Amino acid sequence: MDGLYMVGSVEMYIFFIVCSAVLSLLLSLFLLYTYKSQQQFSPARIFSMILSAVSIWSFGILLSILSNNGAMIYFWEQFKYVGLLLIPPSWLLFSMKWTGRTSWITKRKVVLFYFVSLILLCFVFTDGIHHLFWSEFTIIPHQSYVLNTTTPGPLWWINAIYSYILISTGLYYLLSGITKLKTIYKIHSIILSIGAIVPWAANFLFISGITGTYFDYTPVCFIITGTIFTVGVSTFSLIDVIPLARNTVFENLHDPIFMFDVQDRLIEFNKAAEPFFKEKASKNIGKTISSIFKSHPQIIEQFNKKNYSFEFMFDDNNTVKYFDVIITSLQEGDRLIGNLFSFRDISKIKRAEEQLTALYVSSPTAICLNSLETGKFIDVNKSFMDKTGWNKQEIIGKTLMQLGIWDDTSNEQQNRFRSIIKEKGFIENESFIFKAKNGKEIHGLLSSKTITVDNQSFILSNIIDISQQKKSEEIIKKQLTVIKSSIDGIAILDKESKFVFVNDAHVKIYGYESGNEIIGKTWTILYNEKELNRFDTEIMPEFSKNGWWRGEAVGKKKDGVLFSQEITLTALDDGGLVCIVRDITKNKMIIKELEDAHEVLFTINKDLERKVKQRTEKIEQLIKQKDDFINQLGHDLKTPLTPLMVLLPMLEKKIASKKDKELFTVVNRNVVFMKELVNKTINLAKLNSDKIPFNIETISLTDEIKNSVVNNQVLFEENDIVVENHVIDEIYVEADHILLQELLNNLITNAVKYSLEEGGSISIDAVQKTGSSDIIVSISDTGIGMESSQIKQAFNEFYKADDSRHNLDSSGLGLNICKRIVEKHGGKIWVESPGKNQGSTFYFTLKKVKKEPLKQKETSISSI
Repeated sequence: MDGLYMVGSVEMYIFFIVCSAVLSLLLSLFLLYTYKSQQQFSPARIFSMILSAVSIWSFGILLSILSNNGAMIYFWEQFKYVGLLLIPPSWLLFSMKWTGRTSWITKRKVVLFYFVSLILLCFVFTDGIHHLFWSEFTIIPHQSYVLNTTTPGPLWWINAIYSYILISTGLYYLLSGITKLKTIYKIHSIILSIGAIVPWAANFLFISGITGTYFDYTPVCFIITGTIFTVGVSTFSLIDVIPLARNTVFENLHDPIFMFDVQDRLIEFNKAAEPFFKEKASKNIGKTISSIFKSHPQIIEQFNKKNYSFEFMFDDNNTVKYFDVIITSLQEGDRLIGNLFSFRDISKIKRAEEQLTALYVSSPTAICLNSLETGKFIDVNKSFMDKTGWNKQEIIGKTLMQLGIWDDTSNEQQNRFRSIIKEKGFIENESFIFKAKNGKEIHGLLSSKTITVDNQSFILSNIIDISQQKKSEEIIKKQLTVIKSSIDGIAILDKESKFVFVNDAHVKIYGYESGNEIIGKTWTILYNEKELNRFDTEIMPEFSKNGWWRGEAVGKKKDGVLFSQEITLTALDDGGLVCIVRDITKNKMIIKELEDAHEVLFTINKDLERKVKQRTEKIEQLIKQKDDFINQLGHDLKTPLTPLMVLLPMLEKKIASKKDKELFTVVNRNVVFMKELVNKTINLAKLNSDKIPFNIETISLTDEIKNSVVNNQVLFEENDIVVENHVIDEIYVEADHILLQELLNNLITNAVKYSLEEGGSISIDAVQKTGSSDIIVSISDTGIGMESSQIKQAFNEFYKADDSRHNLDSSGLGLNICKRIVEKHGGKIWVESPGKNQGSTFYFTLKKVKKEPLKQKETSISSI
């Protein structure tokens, strides 16, 4: 029970309470004085608040025991809760701060924690009214003292639960730090944890009744806490550091950090330092400086020379890094405890210096450095030399006057330069004229500033070549002349719609004698009331919205005559506008004449369309008659050829004469040629027809190419042709199976026919066109090749590329048939050749489809 003291020596208990109160108060004042420079919510100040609260708690108990008045006992019993209720939120805040959880500490959370304690404190001091904190408060005389006993109410238990939640959370944070902290800081966390656990463990044992005594020794146990903290503060700088926070920062520093003890042995390092180790990083703990930096003797040398600040270059996996190394002695009081090596990465600074040097050297702006006293050149960049034509050896040590760069016999420019420098100390974008070595004038904008280096004064200057700008100014002057002499009227109006400039054409268009009659007046004088109303309702709203307007209007001349005009309005940044006017009265008349002529042409065109339609119908009829004729002719020719194809081989077997056999061979070859010619002629006629149906299906292009190669294997062997088929992956296309076979067969046999006599090779490939679903099939040969004139005719009917081979079994229709087949499939076909005897490559495209076969569908050529 809270405040129940029935057994034991009261005097001894009072002694311990006094010690606890005084020791806590003294330590609190000691911390405030020692760490007075720290911020408001530093760990030291928060812990000082905790100790002050313990002191208040202890004094409250003490004064309650020493009072002999029931009202005062009741008051001091309430008073001790001022300290008691401050401890839990302060302890949690201290633990969070000390363990590096500063991001969790917000003003809102701090206010909330202490607000809850404040509310509970209000209930404590008003308990005499509601009795929610203590349901009973009894005064008990004991020896020469007056003690008290209380029965906890619901708010007392709420306070107990709330307090232990905050205290337990804080202890958890501290205890978790023991496992996370480096060895050097673990002792801090252990000390704080022990110091905190002791009194709260005693308080828990008292409340639970386990101690078997009626004295609350929680404040007394703070003597132990105070003693531990006193030793910790004086010996281990207990709350001078924030170990977990420091540990987090230490580990996350991007710069390598090494910590050595007084015997130069490595005791700690951060993650950024690991690239320096040749073996597993943890194995280097305990090694000496000379061992750690064995591969970097420069560091060891500088350390031995006691040079504690130097630059160091480090090759990290072929990436060169530059570090600014600082060696700091670690002190504990007056005692040296080790050395801290920090490597600040200055690679970016070094590269920036290199870039700055490169910028100076390669800058397009001419830059020079001169002595303020003598005016002699100290240094110049490449641009300065390029623009003046002098090299560095000729420039250094000379003045502008000596080199003739400043050819100023009257000293006017030199005096102006000196006057400005003397008055302002700098020059900014002043125009000067310089001369190059070849005598060419350079118009430049000069900016100069005096600088001091090692107690010597210099002038740093840069010169921007504005020679081209000067030329541009001349061009602008010419353009202004053009504007003034333009046949279109050009005017500039200010934001108040008044004319500030008009050219001669503008004055003339409106029938005025001089521009002075218009300048300063508003544009409304140039239009009648009807047109002004149109400007207000149509033109100006559109102009305001878009910033420009172009169209036709009706202007009014000085004498009141109205005329048609075309105007363009363009807004200016200052609120004004530019107006371009053209008198289109004559144009209107011409347009009217053109419209009349257009009507006549329209009538003529209608008549021509009718005649063209009639002629087209006749041509289509002729084409149909031609196709019918070719089909009929093909069938009529095939009829007599069929018995010839059958009988000729039979008759040839009955002939014994060698000469007759040769004649039969010639006849047989010509009959075969005639049959092929008839077949291809019929096929070509079918392909020309829009009514011949064929079957589109999903076909494996890979298999079709393989089949074509196998079917022509005998032909390849007879002609010593080597075939390389690179189409290995499965490719599916949408095509007519028979026509695709004919297409491949024609192109392959064509490659064989036009191969060189000693043989050759044929290469077949298929790739997907970039950004398209088309497949590009290529058939390359090493044959007789083609010239550009032949390539243009390659796909014409009856054309043969090699006149010397017209005796071959070729109709000259094969490539034309290939062209028709590809085009009817929606593709393209073409041929490329480097030249004669360098081979040819035929290309054609087909539509690629998914691997899953589609349902076969019948279509007509006209639908492709």
